[in-house]
Amino acid sequence: MEDDFNKNKNGVMGLQAVCRSCTSEYTQLYKEKRKQEGVKKQVSSKVCARCNFEKPRSQYGKRTVSVDGLAVYCKPCTRVIRNIRRP
Repeated sequence: MEDDFNKNKNGVMGLQAVCRSCTSEYTQLYKEKRKQEGVKKQVSSKVCARCNFEKPRSQYGKRTVSVDGLAVYCKPCTRVIRNIRRP
């Protein structure tokens, strides 16, 4: 029974809430759906989620899973966050 669930130290009894086969099925369907959506949305500028300034796409790193292919935070904000997390 426990072998059917992935480990998760924060979960109930140290296990994931969803079994491995269900997780695998969901992941496969999700990847297929994303693949069918096809072309990523091209934007020339974007608003940073941290500083709320609109900046050109050159001010953002790459993030393949996002719809526009860009990171959520601009590069300066990413540097600040990184320096806070690891001094």
